[in-house]
Amino acid sequence: MKGSVLIIDDDRSFRFAMGKALRRAGFEIEEAESAEQALKRLALANPPDVALLDLRMAGLGGLEVLRRRGSARTRFVVLTGHGTVQAAVEAMQLGAFSFLEKPVDAEVLAPLLSQAVADGKGAKEGTGDLIPPLVGVSDAM
Repeated sequence: MKGSVLIIDDDRSFRFAMGKALRRAGFEIEEAESAEQALKRLALANPPDVALLDLRMAGLGGLEVLRRRGSARTRFVVLTGHGTVQAAVEAMQLGAFSFLEKPVDAEVLAPLLSQAVADGKGAKEGTGDLIPPLVGVSDAM
């Protein structure tokens, strides 16, 4: 198994098609049809390795999920059909691993998800950095 992926999107057909393709690529798939459902899943003791997060959903949007995700070490790949530079910048500032515009092909997405899983596992095992190292010399540091 390449890792677990939570698909967060209010479009049922997108969740179904992407889930099917990513299962074939070796990922364990879970689905959430709303931001609220996703936040409950992310709060559990064993959160998914990666979340595919739709930016625009009914109710809470994807940026709000990023703001409220708490301490979950899940890596987020934000997907949207309505991308703007401002939304991409904000998503990345909120800790998104990547920002992609729909439509996205699962064959193109799978290597990115594998990279996000590896990055997250490295951070969980202490081999990756969640916070960049400090660079410089100072007596106070």
